[in-house]
Amino acid sequence: MIGAGGVGTVYRLDGDTIIKGFREGTTMDEVSKEITMSKEAFVMGMPTAISFDVVKVGSQYGLVYELLQAQTLSACLKQSPERVDELARKYADLFRQMHHIQVPASSCVPNALEHERSQVLHIRRYFPQEKIDFLLQILDAIPSGNSLLHLDLQAKNAMIQNGELMLIDMGEVGYGHPILDLAHAYSAMVTLVGDYEKIIGIPRELGTELWNHAIDYYFEGLPADVVALRKE
Repeated sequence: MIGAGGVGTVYRLDGDTIIKGFREGTTMDEVSKEITMSKEAFVMGMPTAISFDVVKVGSQYGLVYELLQAQTLSACLKQSPERVDELARKYADLFRQMHHIQVPASSCVPNALEHERSQVLHIRRYFPQEKIDFLLQILDAIPSGNSLLHLDLQAKNAMIQNGELMLIDMGEVGYGHPILDLAHAYSAMVTLVGDYEKIIGIPRELGTELWNHAIDYYFEGLPADVVALRKE
């Protein structure tokens, strides 16, 4: 076992191959979606790990990936925290590369904003109606867009192979305005509630430092007041 997170557990099978075992209750449809989204993103130009087989890990489904000497961004950062600025630039470049890709209407990549709305409606039984209305107002204020979005690009969901970052865990991929992607990453990397080091793989202070460097690189070239407002 070389890693674990909210989606499942990752095992090293041999020098070239890993298996991602999904958490209990994951359906074949969800597994198939991750395979499809990985291939869609790869065809559109993103460096993405492609699964070449579905297996069983105990009673759960798993995906086989060929990854040569790869490690997660968080593992690399934990091993070499002095590289935080260098790795933050790579992290920001990965976001920028993805957000420059415009998803065509013919693609099967889903609308991220519609998914966000469905998620808000899914949790409404736990909150007062005014809170749900407020969340829906926020979503209504987000501009539409066609950018390719990962929607869970925290430091454990990017792998470093041959010095370059690539995407993994593609089950949440969608299209829309980049703010949705950045907001999800900010939620994980900065404001996460729970065992931060277990979920993200690095101490919170190091994860926050990575994010702060990366968001500056993401907005590099814009006026300082614009960057400050967007970060806020």
